[in-house]
Amino acid sequence: MGPPARSWIRRRLAELVGASGRVIGLDVARGIAVLGMFAVHTHVIAFELRWLEPDTWSEVAWGNASATFAVLAGVAVAIVSGRTRIPDGVPLLQARIRILVRAALIFVIGGILVAFGTELVVIVECYAVLFAMSLPFLRMPWWGLAAFAVGWMLVTPVVRVLLVDQLRDAHWFDSAIVDLALTGFYPALTWFGYTLVGMTIGRVHLERWRVQLVILASGVVAIAAGNFVPLALGPLERFLVAIRTAVRGTDVTSLVDPEGHTGSTFDLVSSAGVACVVIALCLLTQRWLRWVLFPIAAVGSMSLTAYTAHALVFLLVDGFADDPWAWARLSVGVVVGCTIWRAMLPKGPLEWMLSGLSRAASDVSVRALPGR
Repeated sequence: MGPPARSWIRRRLAELVGASGRVIGLDVARGIAVLGMFAVHTHVIAFELRWLEPDTWSEVAWGNASATFAVLAGVAVAIVSGRTRIPDGVPLLQARIRILVRAALIFVIGGILVAFGTELVVIVECYAVLFAMSLPFLRMPWWGLAAFAVGWMLVTPVVRVLLVDQLRDAHWFDSAIVDLALTGFYPALTWFGYTLVGMTIGRVHLERWRVQLVILASGVVAIAAGNFVPLALGPLERFLVAIRTAVRGTDVTSLVDPEGHTGSTFDLVSSAGVACVVIALCLLTQRWLRWVLFPIAAVGSMSLTAYTAHALVFLLVDGFADDPWAWARLSVGVVVGCTIWRAMLPKGPLEWMLSGLSRAASDVSVRALPGR
């Protein structure tokens, strides 16, 4: 084996374990989120959590895996737009174009998956919308993003319930836009709060262990608030039940329900807290466990490709989710496939396309030179 081959192998290994500057902890967190969504889609999770029964702990994936994926979308937005450096001028324009082009391409991919008729509730279209919604917030510092995230999670669940009530009798209530924004499994209006949390995380110095501990502590506090505060609001829930008919059947009681995918403030806060805990733990342990977790990091580094591949498996294999070993087979196959791919190439196929096209579209400074 000649020196060029050895150099190529060392470079690829460095990228796999994060020694090349890539934050492998974020890839691990994203990989865990993807595998968690696989668990939900293959119905291997328990849908009632009992802390004294370990076999029910898989219920944690319900709502939290997809929420972590949405939070990491915000982290990706912050990384694309300069991480801790607030973009301005040409860099800001380039970041906006890159994010918008990525959003458009991801939306097309999601639309194709939905058009194929897969049995899954596809998150990819919502993921694209969250990217596009982030554009007005690119120049905000981390503390401004954090304040907006808290306010967004407090206000938008109520706004969503009121809008759904007002649109219930409209002819276009069942339109794709309303479903994507308000009534779907992943309503972008409320889910953008996760992206704001991720942008906050992406704007701070993630390489500092004190910052990682703050993210961990914030997540623990959010989980406690999201799950214990509703217990003190029992009288409020009974009051909401009493006025339920006044809003023509809208399920206003969901506003105090902390369960996943209810869209309440407590659901959003608790799920965002779980995402923060997962991300912080992955960042805190990335130095010691990177050689152990790099296969999961490989999945996270090409998460769009992995998610699309698993959707195609459900499309092409009849009754795949009914197989009791579906999650294990799917997870092992995706982990092995992504690890082999990343051992040979730096990006997944869909990630390579997104990166190449968005960078080409955002090369505005070069194209502006001849005009000057």
